[in-house]
Amino acid sequence: MTIQAMKATTFEKASDIDWKESATKSLRGVPFDSLITETIEGVNLQPLYTATSFEQSEKEMQKTISAIRAAKEEPSWLIAQPQYAKNAEMFVTELRKSIDRGNEAVVYDGQQALDWNAEAIAELAKLLPVYPVILTNINNNDPIMQAFQLVPPNERTAVKGAVSLLNGTMPEGFPNVRTICADVR
Repeated sequence: MTIQAMKATTFEKASDIDWKESATKSLRGVPFDSLITETIEGVNLQPLYTATSFEQSEKEMQKTISAIRAAKEEPSWLIAQPQYAKNAEMFVTELRKSIDRGNEAVVYDGQQALDWNAEAIAELAKLLPVYPVILTNINNNDPIMQAFQLVPPNERTAVKGAVSLLNGTMPEGFPNVRTICADVR
């Protein structure tokens, strides 16, 4: 078969049921449930996740959230899930959702910089004194840095975390934010 023929090949769309039937056949008598792994926290890891499987019941979602929170008993652990979004508004929305599900930090990668507007920056600024911040690959001209300026001076010591600036300096008044490759004067 030529590369052109391979590129032109199409497949019928398989449903979740089709996939499960095919998987069951390939297991040759081993029960399908053997592919489901239960973690020590009681969360069932499925062999395949699809859009349909993410529409899980509220009970299963709460079980997963409870497991994340239970795993957090040791104070040295921090759940820091990065958010990836197409725009700043979506970033803030997804960040809030992830915090509701157990995320404990604001994580942003400047390599995929977003076009921030004043409203999204203001929303982010409200979160900085509450949740640790981990910003990586940030250019000094990245608008996300404006969020630090919006944190009231009396709340700036509450902001904790780390910022990796590729060039530039951190704004003044954030003694609990560690910087990497920053503050070059």
